[in-house]
Amino acid sequence: MTDNPMPQRDARDPVIILTRPKDGSDEFALDLGRALPDAQIVQHPLQQMSFRERPSIDVARYGSYVFTSAQGVDAALRWNLPAKPCFCVGSKTAAAAGVIGGKVHDAKGTAQDLIHIMASETVQGPALYISGTHISVDLVSSAAGVGVEIDRVIGYEQSAVDPDPALRTLLSGGNPVILPLFSARSARLLLSVEQPRPNWHIIAISQKVAAIFDNSGVKMVDVASCPDGPSMKSAVCHAWNTYI
Repeated sequence: MTDNPMPQRDARDPVIILTRPKDGSDEFALDLGRALPDAQIVQHPLQQMSFRERPSIDVARYGSYVFTSAQGVDAALRWNLPAKPCFCVGSKTAAAAGVIGGKVHDAKGTAQDLIHIMASETVQGPALYISGTHISVDLVSSAAGVGVEIDRVIGYEQSAVDPDPALRTLLSGGNPVILPLFSARSARLLLSVEQPRPNWHIIAISQKVAAIFDNSGVKMVDVASCPDGPSMKSAVCHAWNTYI
C-alpha cells in the first residue's frame, strides 16, 4: 500500500494505481493486497464522494428503489427511506440494499440486465432511482422504452480532486503501471492528468470504458469478464502476473 515501505523492486515490476474515490479504493486495495501480497499498490483518488441532504420526495408514490451503486444505497439509508423492493445492478450493491428491507433483485450484470429484471417483475407504481451526479447510462430513458417508469434523484456527488504530483510521475515514467478503471468518468479524469503512455496497462470494467483508449498508444487494454469488482480483481491479478 502507499503508506507502507516497499522492498527494492526490479524496474520492470508493475505498479498498480487505484484512482477510485477513497472508500471504494480502500476496499479494492485490501482485496488486491490479499490476492497479490508482493504487488505494489498505490492509491491516488481522482474523485471524492459527498452525500446530499434528503430532497422533498413523495416516497409513498414509489413501489420500489433502483440502485446502481452501494453509494446510492448509503444515501437511501441516510435519508431513512422506508422498506421497499430494491432493484440492483450487481451483487455488491444488492448485498448493501438488503439492509433497507424488502425483496432485493440482483441483475448481476449491466444496466440493461437491470431493466430486463424490472420489466419482468410486477411492482406497483414507478421506481425511485437514487444515483450520483455522474452516470454512465440514462437508465430513465432506457427503462421508459420498455414501459418501466423510473424517477431519478441525486443522492451523492462525485467531485474531481487535484491529482497528487506523485501520480503524474508514475504515469509518465518508464515502469509499467496497471490502471483499473471502473467507469468512463474515471478514464476521462485519468486522461485529464496525463496523456496516454506506452507504459499504461488499462483494466477496463466494460467495452465502453475500453473504447476511450482506442488508438491511444497505451501498452494494453484488458476488459473485465463481467462489470463487477471480483472480475476486475481477477483481471488485475492476471495482468500483474504477466509481468512477474
